[in-house]
Amino acid sequence: MRNRYKTIGILGGMGPASTMKFYEKLIKRYIEIKKDYHFPEIVIVSLSFGKIRKLQAEENKRPYIDELVRGIRLLKTAGAHFAVIASNTPHMYYNEIQSSVDFPVLSIVKSVVSEAQKHGLKRLLLLGTMLTMKGSFYKNELKKRGILTIVPGKEDSCFIDRIIYEELIQNVIKETTRKRLVAIVNRLIKEKGIDGVILGCTELPLILTQDMVEVSVLDTLDIHVNAALDFSF
Repeated sequence: MRNRYKTIGILGGMGPASTMKFYEKLIKRYIEIKKDYHFPEIVIVSLSFGKIRKLQAEENKRPYIDELVRGIRLLKTAGAHFAVIASNTPHMYYNEIQSSVDFPVLSIVKSVVSEAQKHGLKRLLLLGTMLTMKGSFYKNELKKRGILTIVPGKEDSCFIDRIIYEELIQNVIKETTRKRLVAIVNRLIKEKGIDGVILGCTELPLILTQDMVEVSVLDTLDIHVNAALDFSF
């Protein structure tokens, strides 16, 4: 019997910890919604993060895009009907990626912007890798909806970027790191009049959750999971 839902393709490995969490949340959320075990079929392609990280560090745009596109094409070959990228940073080249493949790739950025609008948020703190925080791909989409993007200063940004690559990617969660990160976020909320925080790296929900701050937290991993299930249904 054919599965009633579209097959979900997950492009992961960037890093493995968030890819595992993405899969886990997909299954858990499906059961919460449907109350059965007829999950959508799921295909995962886990890219070599070492290779991806090297291309990012070298700012080697075309080979970087080509590697992501190669992974997405593998998903289609394996039977996926659409793809989600279980990472925020690759979305800086979302338009180039989507135009290079002939099936849907869901945008994590568009899903997050829709969620921000739903909650009426106007001043958002963007956390993520340095490439995400410095980049324009979130800022431009939010600006179109009249939402201001605020990023941490240099010292705080360097700290956040470092813990993502040196700790969270490896699924290492340190309480000292958590305390410093929460302190940074709460300080910026007060200083900048922020009404929401984008966890713009799918590893960040491993260490920072809604109950730790006083404003709305937009968990990009969680939002992308919901988008994937909606599209599959």
